Amino acid sequence: MTSIGALIAAMLLSTDARLAARMSRADQTDRAEQRSHAEKTDVPRCWEGSEEVKNADGRSRKAPPLPERFEGSKVSRTAIVLMLCIDSDGQVARTLVQASSGNADVDDFYRSTLSKWTFEPAVENGEPVPSVFTVAVNWNPR
Repeated sequence: MTSIGALIAAMLLSTDARLAARMSRADQTDRAEQRSHAEKTDVPRCWEGSEEVKNADGRSRKAPPLPERFEGSKVSRTAIVLMLCIDSDGQVARTLVQASSGNADVDDFYRSTLSKWTFEPAVENGEPVPSVFTVAVNWNPR
């Protein structure tokens, strides 16, 4: 999923209309810059040299709420989108930030927390294969 797609996913998951409007304006403002950047660099991928298989096991999962210790922390967005790279054993091998909150501590909290999740491995041709799962988390500022 591209960063624009990830932002749209975060907006769709948002229950706060003001958040969706802010993210939409930011997306429109940054769109030309993102296109230029995307042309210069490759979009981060979990698994090089193969088509990335989507893992359906995580659909019902909910990321934890933002801990109180982050209340009042400065963020540029009250959302984060992560791509979880899941190995053929169902373990999260690494996490890629697709859309940052703008606060490294908040991003690290979610990367660390979601990296502990385990999944039912995706299967192709009867064999477990590496897969990806995208998680969009948003919260209301306090």
